Amino acid sequence: MTPAVHHLLSDDGVRKRLGEDFDPEQAEEVLDGLIARIGEETASDSTLPQPTA
Repeated sequence: MTPAVHHLLSDDGVRKRLGEDFDPEQAEEVLDGLIARIGEETASDSTLPQPTA
């Protein structure tokens, strides 16, 4: 399996902080944005398999 998309969390402002837990609110925002971008990218790329309902 080869990844179709590479995403850097730092592009969304996520910073790694030693000894600190992640911010659940920020994680939800990042996840929503990432899902939307992946959906847009895969919908416009006809070489990728499309999900079936």
